[in-house]
Amino acid sequence: MNRCCANTNVSCIPKLGVFQLHKARNNFTNAELICNDEGGLLADITTRYHTEQLASLIATERIKEAFVGLSRLEYPGEFLNSLGYPLNCLNYRAWAPGEPKPKENAKCVTLTSKMQWKITSCSRELPFLCELSPNGPYRPCQKFYTLKRKQRCLEILKASLPRTNRFPKCGDPDYFEMVDKRRSNRKRNRNRQHY
Repeated sequence: MNRCCANTNVSCIPKLGVFQLHKARNNFTNAELICNDEGGLLADITTRYHTEQLASLIATERIKEAFVGLSRLEYPGEFLNSLGYPLNCLNYRAWAPGEPKPKENAKCVTLTSKMQWKITSCSRELPFLCELSPNGPYRPCQKFYTLKRKQRCLEILKASLPRTNRFPKCGDPDYFEMVDKRRSNRKRNRNRQHY
């Protein structure tokens, strides 16, 4: 890991990006808002490389666990990452033994220095990791500034995504365009048959 800025908590991880580790403790909601204010998101951990590198980053700072961009919303057992993609659309998992706990009040995920994911209460105050991106990744709900509206947007997006592993893959932004084209082609073909 290379330090890339004057702020000692900002780290450049090759082939991964720039991350801001906040040692000051905050709850999950405030952590999200702070990351958004910095032009980023809570760090995505849904690949092995992300989990390993970010766990190494928090371990070097002697932090046991930190909030990251993975949380359960309205649907029990289903999680969304910081980009708005459901975890069931992604292949990688790093749950600690016995996780995720089925507790009602535990909806937010932390990354431990031992490269494991744990579920905890969102009201807990912990350090957190922001993923900074000057141009930003695909963020379908970025235009909403209040957490309640952003969560509602993510819920609607999640409900609209395919539930199986059929083509196109889950979360593909071109999916809706493709469906609309198919519908209009079918309609056009039906109209031609009647003449």
